[in-house]
Amino acid sequence: MGCNCGQSKKSQGNIVITDEATRMMICKKCPEVNKLSVIGHVCGKLAQPTKDTCGCILKLKTKLKNQRCPQGKWWYKMQIVTKQIGKNEYICYLRDDRGMNLKAEIGKTVTEATQKLIDKITYGLYAPMNVKITS
Repeated sequence: MGCNCGQSKKSQGNIVITDEATRMMICKKCPEVNKLSVIGHVCGKLAQPTKDTCGCILKLKTKLKNQRCPQGKWWYKMQIVTKQIGKNEYICYLRDDRGMNLKAEIGKTVTEATQKLIDKITYGLYAPMNVKITS
């Protein structure tokens, strides 16, 4: 049985996340991923796809730009937008592909506002994470 990526409705849409490291970070937080001692992280069981997993070796799959996550986690079609709203006050918000603002955070700097929003997003998707933004 081969890879089932792209067959699920969850994995349809534009592939937006093509960065290998970002893809791997997303995969490592997924409860379906297993780590095997010889080949590393695998989506589900090796070479045994299901409706939610593909059975692929993620070290290879995350490098291939045209590949899809069977759960649709690599095609988020959203933007992070930051604007100054006052002296030493910035708002950073998550906007979907229809232009709707989904989440927002305010900070004293662009970096602080963005960091708060990313923390909120990653907490909502994967539980607490430590992500540092450096400028």
